[in-house]
Amino acid sequence: MNASRPALAIVGLLVAGSLSLVAVAGRPLAALADQGSGSYEGTWRMSGVNATTVDLELSYRNGGSSWDEGRTVAFAQSGIRGVSLDQIERATGDEHFTVARDAGTFDCRGYFADGKGSGLFTFSPSAAFADGLAARGLDRPDVDQQFRLAFSNVTLAYVDALKAADIGGLSVDGLVRLSDHDVTPGYVTALKAGGVRPASIDDLVRLRDHDVEAAFVTGLAADGYHPTIDQLVRMRDHDVQIDFVNEVRQSGYSPTPDDLVQLRDHDVDAAFVSGMRKYGYRLDVDDLVKLRDHDVQLDYVGGLKKYGYTPTANDLVRLRDHDVSLDFVARLQAHGYHPSVDDLIRLRDDGV
Repeated sequence: MNASRPALAIVGLLVAGSLSLVAVAGRPLAALADQGSGSYEGTWRMSGVNATTVDLELSYRNGGSSWDEGRTVAFAQSGIRGVSLDQIERATGDEHFTVARDAGTFDCRGYFADGKGSGLFTFSPSAAFADGLAARGLDRPDVDQQFRLAFSNVTLAYVDALKAADIGGLSVDGLVRLSDHDVTPGYVTALKAGGVRPASIDDLVRLRDHDVEAAFVTGLAADGYHPTIDQLVRMRDHDVQIDFVNEVRQSGYSPTPDDLVQLRDHDVDAAFVSGMRKYGYRLDVDDLVKLRDHDVQLDYVGGLKKYGYTPTANDLVRLRDHDVSLDFVARLQAHGYHPSVDDLIRLRDDGV
């Protein structure tokens, strides 16, 4: 196979218990899910994607009226049998190939032209896969479940990886749910390496749905953090990035997970933290938050320092709240005055 060739996009439309007419290469085709026979029939279409993957998109018809689910999943080219990328690029006419998964096989027939194709598929579940799940203490999947497991490329090795990670409550429905939420074995392994021990499918799905990436977990672990699942979810919900964590720590702080959320919520960025350090301030998280909430900017602090003032954090807040501007301080000093912080506030309040 030529590695520079594009891969294939396979789009299968599953219709449960109803008839659907789909145009394939200019010709209408009927697609029907036949649960009674233990197989599913639907439609597929192909087009170039890249050199390493095959995308399979599947949608379900709910109540015979509308599509309510559609996904794209990468399929390895090695799972396609009976046709090569070169053949597809050159083919004009009828072709037959299969997509083989642990849970079952998609048998595809259709028509190709100009590197694109479409047609019908029939899915046949694997009895060996169902036996393998039963041997691992899970229920046997029904045809619909096994179809979805095959489509998502859930393997027995994946089940073994979940069991090795001590994920409790594994079930066929749980495997489908994990697959639907893109919880891969690599993701589970990375969480474990970062010190996170999800105890259930709910934990794994929650972490994935809240964009807790493996790199975020391992990055926190490298910084000495071992947050709980609740803390991980809260940090990501509040847009705490690992770069932000590293930058704050490099500024001389060792914030807790709750501190990181508080800093992020109040727009305290790493530049503000390091800038205040540069001006000689050693502030706690509450002071940093208070300064930002009262619109104390670094250029304001630097300007006051230039005019000979190094106010406390509380005084910086008071000066900003009373609208003591740098221009006001400069005008006073231009006339030979260098009042205290309290006098600056009094003069400003008196309308000087």
